[in-house]
Amino acid sequence: MAAAGLAGLVLATRDSVQDAAFHDGTLYATTSWVFIGALLVCGLAMLAGSWRLAVPVAAAAVVGFVAAVQLAGTGVVAWKHWPLYAGMTGGGSNLAELRALAVVLAVSGLVAAAACAWTVLSAGLLPVPSRAIVRVGCAAGSVALVVGLPLALGAGDPQNQDANSLGAYALIYALPWGGAVLAAGWVEPRLRLAGLLAVLASIVVVASGSQMADIVFSSPTRAFVLAAVVVLAVLAVDLGTASRPRSRH
Repeated sequence: MAAAGLAGLVLATRDSVQDAAFHDGTLYATTSWVFIGALLVCGLAMLAGSWRLAVPVAAAAVVGFVAAVQLAGTGVVAWKHWPLYAGMTGGGSNLAELRALAVVLAVSGLVAAAACAWTVLSAGLLPVPSRAIVRVGCAAGSVALVVGLPLALGAGDPQNQDANSLGAYALIYALPWGGAVLAAGWVEPRLRLAGLLAVLASIVVVASGSQMADIVFSSPTRAFVLAAVVVLAVLAVDLGTASRPRSRH
């Protein structure tokens, strides 16, 4: 909850120049506010249920983890991207403040992610032996997201294909989603479902809103649709496997 409050402070602080029609004083995407809200709700759920409901609290922690790592990645990218953005828009008189706040966003997101992971660990709900096909499916989906999504986002425009752009896509999207999908193979089924649905919801949110300013120069819709297909495929493997009885041999 504290991390959500700090993240809100970071996003509410704007560049000193906001008078140009193309420049509203921030490079952060409006969708980041959705992740802040999700983190706050998950924190409240963890606090309210911490004394009696282990699985629901852990499920809230899993969802909070997905939101937190995306905010952390956004902070890292913002720290690097603010000078370029300020130079392009003629602003940046408070550049040092904006970059410092980007570090606050990154650190608070990491701390929140660690708190969510500790909540799941302390509940004794992982690691849980899963079927081999589930672990393989989660690992394959993770690799597809981490490797394929940045390349898909960069396709179609040379400005999207440099190392900085691909690294930004990895930090904001591919690594948080891919890491969560990989971890899903090692938690109990209800938490795995919560994690995969959280990733899928995050993809839908990002695809339906704006992206960080001057990060994506071509339409990212197809790349996000492909990412959603990957997660849906992992979900299908998980749900299909869960419906089969375990062999007694």
